Amino acid sequence: LGWLHKNEIIDFEAQDDTETFIHAYRFDYDALSQVTDSLSGQPMKVANYDDTHIYAGIDITDEGPAKVMTTIPYDPGWTVLIDGQPVDTFKVLDAFIGFTVSPGHHDIDMSFWPEGLTEGAEVSAVCILALIIIAVITLIVHLVQKKKKENDRY
Repeated sequence: LGWLHKNEIIDFEAQDDTETFIHAYRFDYDALSQVTDSLSGQPMKVANYDDTHIYAGIDITDEGPAKVMTTIPYDPGWTVLIDGQPVDTFKVLDAFIGFTVSPGHHDIDMSFWPEGLTEGAEVSAVCILALIIIAVITLIVHLVQKKKKENDRY
């Protein structure tokens, strides 16, 4: 890990016969600044949020539909409503949630409900119910056997 100056050369040498993979990347801070300026021109303004909801507004001044990119990691459990209507979400940069918005002012409601949570809760509820039924049956059998033993003594 580190950085190099322009025209600086580095040498790598493997200590054994195994393959060595080296990845080098270049980062253009000017390009990042241009993208950041472009994206921040029409920001989504968060009005309120909690653990599973984000309430925001956005004003799109572009001529046609605009793509909104969030910094929220993409997960299929996210639902986005624009002015109360559900919209499709998509991955941006293979990592973040994105969605398309038409020109004008819009209210955005984003909510999160993990996939499988409802099914998992239903299975858990059935298991707890089965456990309660088994406990009640065991108690009834125990009481009946106890009563039978008492009756057999007399």
